[in-house]
Amino acid sequence: MAKLHEIEKKYHLVEDDAASIEKKIVILGAHHVSDSKQTDTYFNVSGRDSYGTKECLRIRETNNNIEITYKPPTKIDQADGGYFSKKEVNLAVKDLGDAKELLMDIGCEMLCVVEKTRKDYLLDKIHISVDTISDMGVFVEVESNGTEDQLTQVLEQIDGIAAKLGLNDSLIERRPYRDIVMEASKQKR
Repeated sequence: MAKLHEIEKKYHLVEDDAASIEKKIVILGAHHVSDSKQTDTYFNVSGRDSYGTKECLRIRETNNNIEITYKPPTKIDQADGGYFSKKEVNLAVKDLGDAKELLMDIGCEMLCVVEKTRKDYLLDKIHISVDTISDMGVFVEVESNGTEDQLTQVLEQIDGIAAKLGLNDSLIERRPYRDIVMEASKQKR
């Protein structure tokens, strides 16, 4: 059986558009799933340039849950096309300190911490998340799962929902949250 990939597009909202977008999400018939506060601690994979390749190794704290996530490097055509399609491996862990210690002990280097509040909605099989990133703004992720063979079909579904929400290509954010936070941190120095 083919491995499912997370396929997503991310949009950076103009100030004050979050409430309007959330109303449109509900009008489309999406169901509110949850609200959460997430703290993501990102690491560089030992011996590689995770920032350069857009490879993801993180520890995510959500409410009382902790997991380590790995996503492989981003392919150039994905970044240029404004979408991400990656397999994702998640591993639940019990202790945040132990998880950080493990990654540091095997040579990983901490890159940054991203704090966000997330409102999750579900419309059929499409997940819509409204994310507020501390000091960075509000973003909307529209995503679903599919195989590589289903990529075109899933992207068409994502684009259709994005269009109904008024999210156009000029709002597409091609960088992961990690990179947005790291680049802002470098500019402040």
